[in-house]
Amino acid sequence: MRNPIVPALAVLLAGLNTAQAGGGFWCRAEDGGLTFSVKASAPRGGGPLVSLESTLQVLDKAAPKELRAFRFKREDLTQHWLDGREGGSLKLRFQRQGAAKASFESLGLIVDAPATDEGRFEGRYTLTVYRRGSAAPTDPFEASGSVSCSAD
Repeated sequence: MRNPIVPALAVLLAGLNTAQAGGGFWCRAEDGGLTFSVKASAPRGGGPLVSLESTLQVLDKAAPKELRAFRFKREDLTQHWLDGREGGSLKLRFQRQGAAKASFESLGLIVDAPATDEGRFEGRYTLTVYRRGSAAPTDPFEASGSVSCSAD
């Protein structure tokens, strides 16, 4: 008589291997105003991100000092959209409130990159930073430029 656990275990292990398959996206912007990079991985079938690594370095001296070496956390990516089909796009929205002693109230970074080829996206980023104690909250620090992204 065969042990039914052995075939069941094989099926379970094969399923785990499939569940582990994932994809991700990468973006990079580098110009005279800032350097930004992000790398994220997610399950191929969709769902929450498994990991996120990012760097942001704002070179403009008018920007809050914390942004000269800044990292977004996974929870800062408040929205993401990846449609790799022809005519699709990759869109990211990062949002962070400044800590109590930070020199900024909040910052937002939006990446909007239409698909240019299979797995390739080219577009724009927009960074908006509201400084703490600014006399004119309608006068934020802003930067924008080109961004290149890939996804699989």
